[in-house]
Amino acid sequence: MRLSNFKILLILFIFLSCKTDKLNNLKGYWTSEENPNIDFIIIDNKRIWYFESPDTNLYKINNDTFYLYDKDFLIGSFLIKKLTKDSLILETEDGSIIREYKVR
Repeated sequence: MRLSNFKILLILFIFLSCKTDKLNNLKGYWTSEENPNIDFIIIDNKRIWYFESPDTNLYKINNDTFYLYDKDFLIGSFLIKKLTKDSLILETEDGSIIREYKVR
């Protein structure tokens, strides 16, 4: 079955809109309930800054998995269980759950 050009463009637009919304929801300052201080800042669509780190690290999202890198070395991967404009729930490789809340 052939899709018309219009349908293909519509599907592409919806896909790109969803990805942009996810990245926009991710940008900002994040903290956990256990710690009143900021845990990390998502700066843009590839850089993250932890307060323990002297420099920014890199991240990538692929198929609802958040990959964290230090330079070109993969530090860890986290399954994104939930992402809204003010909350983030991640599952670690060992099954632990991390809950983060956006403060700004």
